[in-house]
Amino acid sequence: MRSLAIFDIDGTLHKTEIMSAAAFSEIMPELGLPVPSLDTLKKTYGLGTQAIYRLLQIPKDLIPRWEQLFFSYESRHISLCATAYEGAIEALHTLHDSGVALALCSMCPQGYMDAIIDRFGIGDLIDYARNETHSQDKGELVRQLLEQSSASAAVMVGDRSFDIEAADINGIASVGCLYGYGPDEAAKATLTVSTAWQIPDVVMQLLRQQSALKENSAQL
Repeated sequence: MRSLAIFDIDGTLHKTEIMSAAAFSEIMPELGLPVPSLDTLKKTYGLGTQAIYRLLQIPKDLIPRWEQLFFSYESRHISLCATAYEGAIEALHTLHDSGVALALCSMCPQGYMDAIIDRFGIGDLIDYARNETHSQDKGELVRQLLEQSSASAAVMVGDRSFDIEAADINGIASVGCLYGYGPDEAAKATLTVSTAWQIPDVVMQLLRQQSALKENSAQL
């Protein structure tokens, strides 16, 4: 069985504010709504769609139109300007080349995840993926990934409390990305990184530790 590294997207792989600021500057005026501040936009990263509606106070009668515009504008801006953190895509390649299975786990729509995969050219690297179409609970998404992969050891990599808590609930280690959108939250992870370049070494360290613990337990 292969070991597994599960990656969040926004704030972990993707500098989301570059894309979302451009998309929202077009979407909200078209709906007659104020453009959210960058600080407000950052609070939406990692949330499911329904939570984003509440945070941005999208009126219920505008939600169908908002969804239509959001999918169109967001997909276009992902293809135009979505930007990965320096070292993030290289980290995926390094882990993949080391024999680690890779998964994406994000509270985003399927179309968003597909657009990110295409933009970053990582389709051949990703073995498993889960998003809000599978569950509204990130802990449940991680559980599904662990079950599907039958991984011998696993690590969750993310930048928000949702990621750390999902790892804790499922009994796996976590890597907190301090460069993302919740550094105080990420600091509660098993280990932390200040740049994406550090991810492969830290992930491999945690996977080795888990494997060693399982071997020792089996020998008792």
